[in-house]
Amino acid sequence: MKKVLHLTALFGSVLLMSCTTMSFLPREGTVSKFNLATVEYVQSVSQAQRETLAQEFSSQLGSTLDSLLAGDRETVQKLATLISEQEQKLTALSAEMDSTEANVMKVSSKMLRDLADMRSANTNMQLYIDQLKGNMDSLPLNMLRELNTAIEQYIQANSPPPTPTE
Repeated sequence: MKKVLHLTALFGSVLLMSCTTMSFLPREGTVSKFNLATVEYVQSVSQAQRETLAQEFSSQLGSTLDSLLAGDRETVQKLATLISEQEQKLTALSAEMDSTEANVMKVSSKMLRDLADMRSANTNMQLYIDQLKGNMDSLPLNMLRELNTAIEQYIQANSPPPTPTE
């Protein structure tokens, strides 16, 4: 039994001596590889990562927005071109409408003058007919027959020949 006890003690001491030479265990005077992180360390690393991420994001933001908005800018440019074309067409149409309105006003004023002339001529004709009626009442009957015959002869002489009907 003594032997077993000596062997166990020897084996234990060898085991303990070999553990101090293992590289994963910290030794005195060296930095340990398995330190626990403190709250301040985690916060500082987290802050540094946030700042790095923010810098990368801000540097890529312009190009990313440009690529995302390129299609919208193109659509806006097309719409601006269409609006400009429509404005030009509306300006041309407005000019044509103004000239048409001027022509309509000229024609309308000419028609109003012609209508006034026709009314005046109609009034003059009515006065002439009324005067003729008054004069006919005072003419003798033979004179009226001769006038009627002269008018009929004048109409027959100046009228076109009748067209034959089938």
